[in-house]
Formats: sequence, C-alpha cells, structure tokens
Amino acid sequence: MFSKNDVIELEITGMTHEGMGVGKKDGFAVFVQGAIDGEKVKAKIIKVLKKYAVARIHEFIEKSPYRKEPFCPVYNRCGGCSLQHMIYEKTLLFKRQVVIDNLTRIGGLENITVKDTIGMENPYNYRNKAQYPVGEGKEDPVSGFYAKRSHEIIESDVCGIQLPDSDKAKRAVLEYMRKYSVPAYNEETGHGLIRHVATKIGFHTGETMVIIVATKSKIPHTEDLISMLKKEISGLKSVVLNVNSKRGNVILGQKNISLYGSSTITDRLGSLYFEISPLAFYQVNPV
Repeated sequence: MFSKNDVIELEITGMTHEGMGVGKKDGFAVFVQGAIDGEKVKAKIIKVLKKYAVARIHEFIEKSPYRKEPFCPVYNRCGGCSLQHMIYEKTLLFKRQVVIDNLTRIGGLENITVKDTIGMENPYNYRNKAQYPVGEGKEDPVSGFYAKRSHEIIESDVCGIQLPDSDKAKRAVLEYMRKYSVPAYNEETGHGLIRHVATKIGFHTGETMVIIVATKSKIPHTEDLISMLKKEISGLKSVVLNVNSKRGNVILGQKNISLYGSSTITDRLGSLYFEISPLAFYQVNPV
C-alpha cells in the first residue's frame, strides 16, 4: 500500500467517464488526473481511500500520440472542460467507449453495436448557453468559471467553446458593475447583489438573451446596463433580471423580470423553431 505524496509508476489502461486515466498498482486502482489510456506515467498520490487512490501526473514516461496542448490558458485550473488535453478525434472515440461501458457494465447488455460518435467540423465556439459566476476580487468584481471541485472563480476573458457574444455580455456586465460600484454576491456572507451572468443564444437565428442573476428585484442604472449590452451585442433581443435571494448552489431563481425586449428568444433546429425562456432547457450544442 502507498501513502499520500508517494510517486509510483503506472500504465494507464482505461479512463473514467470524467476523463481521468485509470491504472492499477499491485491490484489497487489509481485514478490519475489528465492521463490518457496507453500512457505510462510517474504519478504522485494526492488522496488514498479504502478502494482506490487519486493521483496527478508527476512525470511522463511515455506520452500518448493523442495528447495535445490545451487551447485554453486556464484549462488546468478551470472546471469547465475535462478533455482539452486530447486531440478531438480521440475525444470522439472516448465518448463512444463511455456509451459501450455504460451499456455493458451497468446495463448488463452483450453483443451491442454502438456507432461512431458524430463530431463537429469546428469544435470551438459552439455552446449556445453560458453561466458565469460573479464574485468579489481584490479591487473589482470578477467573473469566469469555477475551479475544479471548488467555488473559487477562475477569471477567463475569452472561452474557446462559448459563442463570442456570451463573453461580450459578461465583460459588459463587469464594466457596468465597476462603473457604478455594484456589489458582487459573496457566497460566504450572503451579501451583495449580482450573482451570475447567464446567456442564451439562438445558434441559427443569432438572437441573444442576457440574464442577470441578482439577490434583489431591482438593480441600479438598468438603462445604462442595457445600452452597454446593446453596444457589444448586435443580436441582443432580451435582457432579463432573474431574482435568486436564497443561499446555496442553485443558480437561477423562479422569478424573472424583463428589463429589455422580449421575455424569450427563438432558435431553429432543422425545420422546427423553439421559443426559449430563461428557465427553459435547450440542448447547449445545436450543431
């Protein structure tokens, strides 16, 4: 048996559905963050539990040909993505294998046929929905994405998988908050006003909805905020104030107040049109 901070050699023979590499040392399972099946690594143990251990890569012995440099500068800290260290073709193979594993190991099915995963021509800037937490920085409010397994906000000016108007909306709201000293929400104290900036974008129509999640049903200088958003987003059709005064991790409250334009946006999938509200579910990847 080994202990925390031990460095062990492992051959990665599989991957979890979350994208962690899996190897065994003397029959004991070790999950390695960021490792790819087929790699040989020296792994540093960060946690030992009764039936398995968790480790991170300390050194590569043999790298996978599927490994690449992540395109996002904060990938290793941000909790938003988990497969950027693999080439796109490998992620499609990985996703197919996840389906096979679930159907056979969990579902108990045999002799199944799972077709190849259909990929995108351009696997960037495709998400039609974004949710950015807003928090207190040292001087000004900050926004980005939560760190892995944490509520620490990792600042990110541009996200390579979001549609550009989502990032523009986030930056405009931060500028508005700085200009008028609008306080960000503090999870620990429950004080503050702005909790999240969320966006929904019609991938095929270009219609954009910006949702400001706040603890109160009024925010200051709304007309200036709307002007700042309109300046940045040509397809802006809706600005909604979502009220969430409850403590906890739920992002959206149940009360929506329309600040500008329509209370919904429209998008098209094939020959069908969908009306999308702030609380509606809609597939985030319509490509």
